[in-house]
Amino acid sequence: MIIKRELFLKAIEKVNVVIMRNPTLPVLEMILVDIKDNTCSVTATNLETTINYSFDIDTDDKHLFCVSPKDLTNFLSQLDSDFIETTITKSKVDDIYKGTILFEYGLGSNIEFPLGDAEDFPEQLTVPDGSDSFIIDGKVLKDAIFASKSYTGSDPLRPIMTNINITVTANAIRSIATDANILHTIVLESENRLITKSDHLEFMIVNTAIASLLKLPISETEVSITDKNIFYKTEGMTIITTLTEGKYFKWKQVIPTEFQCEITFNKAAFAKGIKIASITSSSSSHQLVFKVKGKELSIVSNDVDYAKKGAFKMPLVESNVTEEFTVALNSKYLTQLLISTPDVENLQFKMNTMKANIMGSIEKQLILIMPMAIL
Repeated sequence: MIIKRELFLKAIEKVNVVIMRNPTLPVLEMILVDIKDNTCSVTATNLETTINYSFDIDTDDKHLFCVSPKDLTNFLSQLDSDFIETTITKSKVDDIYKGTILFEYGLGSNIEFPLGDAEDFPEQLTVPDGSDSFIIDGKVLKDAIFASKSYTGSDPLRPIMTNINITVTANAIRSIATDANILHTIVLESENRLITKSDHLEFMIVNTAIASLLKLPISETEVSITDKNIFYKTEGMTIITTLTEGKYFKWKQVIPTEFQCEITFNKAAFAKGIKIASITSSSSSHQLVFKVKGKELSIVSNDVDYAKKGAFKMPLVESNVTEEFTVALNSKYLTQLLISTPDVENLQFKMNTMKANIMGSIEKQLILIMPMAIL
């Protein structure tokens, strides 16, 4: 049997992103290879997310086995040969499985790897008939996931907040993520219709699937939703993720509608002020105090433990504040905000003493940061 090196290596690299280190089940460190009907299918799973990638192969052979991808990837990436002669041997005696995959290349060179029993690999899921499905622009979906991925929480006691919530309408997609301290939402629009079988859909992407979905090709993606899973299928690649039970919280209720302070300022000057003020801020609380009066912003920091303090002052482009307004914010979340708005010259902050609603001047993007008690 001849295997094309480039395609086999590409398949392994596509699915390898979900493989865990030191899993409870040793077989989860392996990939499942299924060769039949002139197709080679490679699958990996961590039980929450499964990735399958298939490519054409010119053979009438049928094989189903598990193999460790680590050494196999290192070997295939070092080869110059485009095609590799491959021999697979398997046997099972008294419930003891033995198998090897032998690659022959060059002038009589060869290398051999042990195989695992495919029966130990978790059962493969398929899309049931009658499942809700729709077609979505893969690029827009990836952009929405990428924009919100760094804002998800990590608290296992609040699993909903470890997810990204996705809402899809005919020509726009909204992603929402929060860890209860900072909330991010962005709306991305498309010239083409995003979904074909419905006008509105909402679902959650589990945190463990985010890295996998960012591997999706930039093309039309068929999404199917069942009671327990979401299937993403495009260009020979299928990603299956578990569906989180419950509904995403009503995030619009936490967005304030009235503000005591609205200011616009130069982003570069603000970023410099955050960096300088953070030098004398507490390393545990990361607290920075913002004082606005007229068209001047002061960023004050104070580390009581080490007797450090400082104040950075900068002019504002616009301000509606006449009397002094003061609020404390975490510098880590402000840094996230600056990263999320890379090509913006000016930023707009809308704030009150209960919530600090911070909206970048990029259209359709909003970041909400909860204020801190002033220490």
